[in-house]
Amino acid sequence: MMYEDLTAHTQSFDAISKPIIVDVHFASKDGELQTLEGIVKYKKGDAIIKGVEGEQWPISFSHFKTTYESGLLVPLGQNGRYTKRIKKVVALIINKTIDIELSDERGTLHGEPGDILVQYAPGDLAIIDSCIFNKTYQNCKQGKLHPNEY
Repeated sequence: MMYEDLTAHTQSFDAISKPIIVDVHFASKDGELQTLEGIVKYKKGDAIIKGVEGEQWPISFSHFKTTYESGLLVPLGQNGRYTKRIKKVVALIINKTIDIELSDERGTLHGEPGDILVQYAPGDLAIIDSCIFNKTYQNCKQGKLHPNEY
């Protein structure tokens, strides 16, 4: 099954990312990182994020700038703590084993039944462990969302 646009899937749902605080360091050279879902390549300057369960994943610097914000004490691009911006995504609970190719040949993510497939934009997908998803996103159907609820 292809997952080009999850909005067309009958079992997809809207979710909002919670403004969680994460530790970030920026890669000093190109490399690869073993994430929970597979090996992902990164380039010098990309952000390496440590999540709520200690999991790590890389994100391109250009995508990082639009997804995370620094506090007053950490200039953008320097190692430190950053806050994830509130953003709407489309999500789907995976009911079978799948593999998805990341854009720019960065790697392949592997998902198991119960994991969550998340779409940031058509063709821009990720797989997230359900426990981590529940800590970092809120299903829009679960009630009204406000930034000060977190």
